[in-house]
Amino acid sequence: MILKRYVISGIHKTTKRRRKIIVEEFSDSEAIIFAINRGLTEPLEVKEQSPEPPSEKQLKFASDLGAIVPLNASKDDLIVIIQKKLDRDSDPNSGLVDYANHHKLIFSEYIGKRALYNLIYGSLPNKDRAAFFIFSVYRWLTDDRMANLEIHPSRQIFFDFALQVLDNEKIISSINRYSGDNVRFFGKIIQSNGQEILGGSLNTIAYKAACEYLEVTLKISTNKKIHKFKNETPESKKIGNGLQIVGSAIIFFVILFFIFIVIIVVWALLASLFK
Repeated sequence: MILKRYVISGIHKTTKRRRKIIVEEFSDSEAIIFAINRGLTEPLEVKEQSPEPPSEKQLKFASDLGAIVPLNASKDDLIVIIQKKLDRDSDPNSGLVDYANHHKLIFSEYIGKRALYNLIYGSLPNKDRAAFFIFSVYRWLTDDRMANLEIHPSRQIFFDFALQVLDNEKIISSINRYSGDNVRFFGKIIQSNGQEILGGSLNTIAYKAACEYLEVTLKISTNKKIHKFKNETPESKKIGNGLQIVGSAIIFFVILFFIFIVIIVVWALLASLFK
């Protein structure tokens, strides 16, 4: 969620004097509740502060990287946009964003997918992290694209696993050694350009415990180790398209060459017949 800054003024219920405070909250209503809890009484004057604009240096750096800078992007947003470009990160899907918003995590709307995974995984308490971990294992094994754990039909199954392992120090420690980035997938994926990318380890106590649990509760196969990456990056698409064009051109010239040879042979035969 995007944290907003508000300037709120009102009469303090104890001092009876007008007081102005700066509040950072997700919405006007939450900012007003915060101000009332700090002793201000209604009616309150609430003004949202505009975020700090990006610097010329930031804008130039982003332009040099080829990043697209939205008109309403703030200084903090541009930091995220630049980092996303440097990391070659992609956009997170809406379900992951909704899940992060459910937990009231603070992030820019321009955050990258890997960055958001890291933020989520690093921010969750052990129970929620354990549930998110097995949910990630499940999604990897089944290719389930629903990314919001909180509305998933099997949500309770994942949280039951979390409750079972919460007091198991070895499993919790194993889960905590993963990062958000490497629970996006597990084992190995092979991109369309042949490049291999390694994800989260398949050989940990946590992964094996999650697989055993999923086999029993959801009756799914847990033998998946290598995956052909279907969603090509723009770079790999360009490479693939380039190779297809080159290949087509070679085939075309080979066919022309053989036609040329056939014409010569036929011409020679006809010439010999009419001598």
